[in-house]
Amino acid sequence: AAHGKTSMSPAILRRAITEGEAWGLGAATPSQVRALRQFGIRNVFLANELVDPAGIRWIAQWQQEHPEHGFLCYVDSLEGVTLLEQNLGSCRISVLIEMSISGGRTGCRSSDEAIKIAEAIAASEVLQLVGVAGYEGALGAGRDTSGIARVKDYCEMMIATAALLAE
Repeated sequence: AAHGKTSMSPAILRRAITEGEAWGLGAATPSQVRALRQFGIRNVFLANELVDPAGIRWIAQWQQEHPEHGFLCYVDSLEGVTLLEQNLGSCRISVLIEMSISGGRTGCRSSDEAIKIAEAIAASEVLQLVGVAGYEGALGAGRDTSGIARVKDYCEMMIATAALLAE
């Protein structure tokens, strides 16, 4: 899902789908999800936690009215799972557990924490776990040896967590 949030230009975004063969587009906020939907984008990845109750309810309504449209978002805490469950009604959505490191902007910090979140998702009637994700950009922005090592360690932690969850 290409970054739709970068340009927010309907013509460019539609080309990412029609010519770039993107599955869908990425958004940062529920209002950007709404804009992408108004631009005719069928599949949207909210590359963030969905924590705004009004935004959750709007997305749930859209998904129920357009079940053929794809939607994904992050979840990084048990509180986030609860908030989604409280506001989605009977709408089912797919979620990715967001992983991070100590001091990171968001995301759970350990495989143990991810397992607890995955268990809560598995017990949910409205959430479906489809993977893990995260943002590594701030870890190795300088591309020096230590930055590359931080990104490598982070990616290896995400892979190990995904493997644990798959088991």
